[in-house]
Formats: sequence, C-alpha cells, structure tokens
Amino acid sequence: MSRLKVYGAVGGAVALVLIWPLAVGKIGQDAITKLVDNANSSAVSAKVVSYDRGYLSSVVKTEFTVKDPALIQQLKADDIPTSFYVTSDITHGLYSLTAHSKLDDSSKLPLTMDSTTQLNGSTKYKIDLGNWQVTSNNSKEKFTVSTSPSYLSGSIAMSGEATYKLNVPSIELDFASKEKLLISNLTGEGQGKRESGFWLGSHTLKVGKVNADDEKGNSVFSLEGAQYKFNSKLTEKQTRVESHNVLSVEKVKTTDGGNVTDLVFDATLGDIDKQSFGDLMALFQNNQELSQADLEKAIPYVNTLFSKGFYLSIDDFSMKVGEGKFKSDWKFTIPAGTDNVTHNPAVIMTALKGHINSDFSNELVKEYPFMKQTIDGALASKMVQQTQDGYELKAKIEQGNVVFEGGQKIPLMSLFLSGMIQQQSHNHAH
Repeated sequence: MSRLKVYGAVGGAVALVLIWPLAVGKIGQDAITKLVDNANSSAVSAKVVSYDRGYLSSVVKTEFTVKDPALIQQLKADDIPTSFYVTSDITHGLYSLTAHSKLDDSSKLPLTMDSTTQLNGSTKYKIDLGNWQVTSNNSKEKFTVSTSPSYLSGSIAMSGEATYKLNVPSIELDFASKEKLLISNLTGEGQGKRESGFWLGSHTLKVGKVNADDEKGNSVFSLEGAQYKFNSKLTEKQTRVESHNVLSVEKVKTTDGGNVTDLVFDATLGDIDKQSFGDLMALFQNNQELSQADLEKAIPYVNTLFSKGFYLSIDDFSMKVGEGKFKSDWKFTIPAGTDNVTHNPAVIMTALKGHINSDFSNELVKEYPFMKQTIDGALASKMVQQTQDGYELKAKIEQGNVVFEGGQKIPLMSLFLSGMIQQQSHNHAH
C-alpha cells in the first residue's frame, strides 16, 4: 500500500510538471490580456488581435491605434501609419513568461521590447529603439528627425504602480532650410501610479544640451543643464492632492547676446480636492473636444473644486541675467467656502488671498534701461521700494485689492480688465 502511495505521489508530481506549462500559459494569457487592456487611453487604443497559445510557447499579435485627431492628421501627412501591429514571441517559464516583441514593419521604426511577466501579472520591460530616421512630408517645411540608439526600461505591477528609466543620447532635427536643432543627453526616471485620472508619484527629466543653428551654421539658441522635477501626492487623509514642480536651467544663450544662468522656477499647486479634480481630469481625458453637455457636466466639479479651496505658490522664481539678478515668490489662495464661481466668477476676485515679493538688482536695471522708467514710476507711486542692492516689490492680496507695502492699493478687477484690453489690442495688432 505504501508503495502505491509513493507511485501515486510520483505520478501526481509528473502530471503536475506536464500540465504546469499549460497552466503558466493560461495564467500568462490572462495577465498579458489585462496589461494590454490597461494600455488603452484617450490617445491610443490597444487590443489583442490573436493569441496562439502553445504548450511551451505562445505567439501574440497586438494592435495599437492612434485616436488623437491632431496626431492622426500629422502622421498621415508624414506617411506614417496610424495603426501598428506588434508580434510577441512568448516562452512559458516555471514562474514567469518572457517575451520578445517587435513591430511587424520594423523598417520604419526599429523598435523592440523584451519583457518578463510574473504569474501575478507584474512585468519588467526594456524597450530599445535603434538608429532611426524619418523625413516629414510636410509641403510647407520638410524636416528629418534622427535619433541615436535609445531605451526605456521599467516595471508595471498589477496594482498599477509603475517605474521607468529613459535614455536618449541624441535627437536631431534637420530642416530643408538648412536650420538644425540638436537635443543631447535626454534622460528620465520616475515611479508612481495613475489614480482617478491623474498621476501620483514622481518624475525627473534632464536634458544635457539643446542647440539651434541657423541656415549658415551659426548658433542662435543654446541651453545647458535643464532639469524638470515633478512630485504629486495625497494629503489630509488622502482627500487632497499636492503637485510640486521644479524647472531649473544652468545656462541659456540667444543670438541677441542674452545670457541667462541659474534659472529656477519652483511651483506648488496644493490642497486640491481629490474627487472633483479627478472628475475634471477624467472628463478632459475622455473627450478630445468638449461638447456643451460636457461643459455643463463640468460645472458642479468646478464649483466643488473652488468651494473646497486650494492654492498656487511660486516658491522660487529666480535667475541671473548677465551681471544682474532677479528673484520672486508669490502665493495665491482660494479659501474654502468660495462658492458658485461658475455663476458669479467675480467672487474669485474678492475671495483671493496671497502675496507677491520681487527683487531686482541694480545691475539688472542697468543692463536693461527700459526697466528704469517703469521702476521710477513705481517708486513715485510707492509700489516699489529702493534697497542697497536694487529694488523690491512687496504686496498683499486681500479683499479684492493688491495692497503694496508703501500703502498703494489697486483693485484686482481693474488689473484684470487692463490685462484683457492689452491682450485684445495685441491680438488685433497681429
């Protein structure tokens, strides 16, 4: 009897080993199908066209179709397909599936992807782009885009949590006019998860250098050491969203002799109501063009967003221009209880609170004489104060007015109407 039990156990183990690849294939198909479904967005649709599942391997064909009307028009103008078919050769492992995927027409886009999908659906991937060159068929201004071998790698969990790393050594645009744009050392990394229509997590993108040449080969614009950092998170018991953005550039040069260094723009959008913000994001992402019905649907979301309150702060906006310096920080707050803004937008003006601080160095004013007349007028009206190093502007926003440190008070509505008139004059002039 004991010998029969041993034989039975061995037989069961052998049977399990024999059927395991089939189980792995079935579990893998479910996981891969779900991953493809999750790749659908307002800009691109994705679907599995065929899944030929074998014993130890499978072959999957997937179709990706561009849905964005503007992008479709551009792709057609450049004779680039709007639908792409990808063939994946999959091997069934003991605990995972490995896949090598490539475009069916790789001559136009040498793109491949190698991935490993665990049985729980989590996937690690690396996408490689070989040397690529494409020429635009735009009759107005033809250009050629060339890239060096590049890659994008990362992971996607079944929970939706994702990570990525990007490396593009160079992108070059050559125009028929002989003008040229070169972007060098584009890198990026990030992690996070899309939730309620927006991204929670962090990104960092860096560009080593950007250079634009005119038709004679002379540099008309160059930029070095650019970096963009983004971080978004939930606060106040997961009911509010805070988005922090920092753009920094080491050096910018232009053909007219402009020389900007140490540029920093550090901004935060915070205390945003998660639910109404998510509803608005979903509405805009799911509709390329908003209809009247969509706009009416957005009204309660906008009202709730303002009613719950939020703020925008520019914590640091600074730069060096030649020998001169400029530095500023602002904060604008919409307090909770700012109700029915869609019916009465003017309520925003009276509810808005905040401050504006700006500093201009003496060297900056000397370098740009046109600023002197404006500053002299602001000094006379006590909106600007003179300091040992230059000039400073300090003001508070309260009760519908901008109140300067020197006592001058200007209604926000008059500034808004003045800006509208100037914008209309500018549009008519062009």
